[in-house]
Amino acid sequence: MEHSNQLNKTLIQSCVESGAYAALLNGNDNHDNGLKLVMDILPYTRDEELIKSIISSALGPDYKGNTLNEVPQLIQWCADNATNDFLDTSSNRKSMAVQCIEVINGLNIELFHDSYLTPYITFREADCGPKTYLLNGRTARTKLRGIIYRVMDKSITAQTFAEVIDILSARALFDNEEKEVFLRTARHKESVIINLADDQGRVVIIDKDGFTVSKESPVPFVCSPNMEALPVPTEAGYEVFDELKNLFGLEDQNFTRVLAFMVSTLKPEEPYLLLIVQGEQGSGKSELSRGIKMTCDPSKAPKSRLPDNPADLSILAKDMQILVFDNLSGMSGKMSDALCALLTGSANAKRRLYTNDELHISYEAAPVIINGIAGIANRPDLLDRSISINLPPMPSGQRKTEAELRSNLDKLRPRLLGALFGLTSEALKNFDKTETPTSVRMADIGKWLIAAEPATDLAAGSFLAAIEDSQNEIIEESMFGNSIVIALINYLPAEGYDGKLGRLFHDLKAMQERYDPTFPKTAAHLSKALKRLRPAMKKIGIHCEFGTRDNKGQNIKIWLENREWPERDPARLNIPVDI
Repeated sequence: MEHSNQLNKTLIQSCVESGAYAALLNGNDNHDNGLKLVMDILPYTRDEELIKSIISSALGPDYKGNTLNEVPQLIQWCADNATNDFLDTSSNRKSMAVQCIEVINGLNIELFHDSYLTPYITFREADCGPKTYLLNGRTARTKLRGIIYRVMDKSITAQTFAEVIDILSARALFDNEEKEVFLRTARHKESVIINLADDQGRVVIIDKDGFTVSKESPVPFVCSPNMEALPVPTEAGYEVFDELKNLFGLEDQNFTRVLAFMVSTLKPEEPYLLLIVQGEQGSGKSELSRGIKMTCDPSKAPKSRLPDNPADLSILAKDMQILVFDNLSGMSGKMSDALCALLTGSANAKRRLYTNDELHISYEAAPVIINGIAGIANRPDLLDRSISINLPPMPSGQRKTEAELRSNLDKLRPRLLGALFGLTSEALKNFDKTETPTSVRMADIGKWLIAAEPATDLAAGSFLAAIEDSQNEIIEESMFGNSIVIALINYLPAEGYDGKLGRLFHDLKAMQERYDPTFPKTAAHLSKALKRLRPAMKKIGIHCEFGTRDNKGQNIKIWLENREWPERDPARLNIPVDI
């Protein structure tokens, strides 16, 4: 009788821990889940009616499908095909999956899920802080397989390991709480938490009084396989930034903009800035981009090419806090819009694999660095979210090898991080009493930088001026390189244009001396382009107002402010215009 009671307890535990049982409970009734559940039950009983009653309890009293009728065939298939490791006809033999779960139960782990129902596992080891991984990720699966192998002194089949992961996923989803997970930087109450991602699982806790290094994090950070460890920060004064400035040969204006970007990356939530690094060959733009990345968010792949589609950009943002895209010569409108969304935070939804109408949703936000020779970004909405620097050619006598730069930066990083964390502490102390600036689109970032500025040697207002001047410069550069803007400058008479959009398009098109693939193909395309360019054109003195629409078309008014205009051709100033 005692043996029978023990068998019933084991059988019940096996059912409760079965991922297939949980799937049936959640309405995922299909042949595969029924088969998996029979596999989980069969090591303990071959009683067909008992197996039917267990499956029936998962399906519910109103179930009208065919799974129960298939039970005899499922039992026979399992008996004929299951491996010896999984199934033994003796009633007291545990399945290999159950044995693996018992091994895992002896570990100091925690299972949980996030708001998108993604399961995670946290390992707690002696003398280390917690380390959290995607349960279905490569790192977690490798660690679990290694633990099972060392304890049981045998490898397990892929099918058995899949069952183990199914059981752990069910526990994470149904038995444990929901938590928000972070990658490198997190907000917790009035503090900013930085994930060092080192072997000891340490974090840096920054508050209004400074920073401390701890093995206990108040929030979970997921460990990405691509992440590398930050060094333990040491206290340092503002003079360390002069060393950074000299290391990369930065002029005062460029240095202030670089520092503003680095401070903004430690802001614990979106929006973030785009740093545009431009310069001719040999100016050091790629190495500067890499240096910023490796200081604030080191990774095995510090820079990459810009993807061709937003989905790949979203995947990169899941793996790194700061994205660096190297040697761009331009970008499509689609990718420009995707970068805008990433900087301000964007939810991405796509159809989940092997389903008809179920969505997989994720949310990403990240600072970005792009570099190239010139003209690598030109859309005003992206430029409004950016700060830019133009690097002069590096004098031949001052040129350093990449190995020298990287070695010197590695020596500098602990103090540099300490100083950056000091600025973050200052921002936390002053943020609530800092007035929100209205002169820049990214007002949250402007407020964060203004709050951090008192801890620097910069003059008051330097960070905000750096953003404003940078955006004015790059928007003007972009506008004066835009074919529509150049056409308007050459076309508009002193009194401006006030008439039909169709006629404006016809006249501008006629002015094109050679084929320009970027110029609008129709009046409708011109209308769309002008609406997108209007805020940026206003900043350089070109004003555009759309009027009413009648049966003859859309009315539009465009005029120039009184200023000197580049490439203005006097021979084209008096083209007749029908009003």
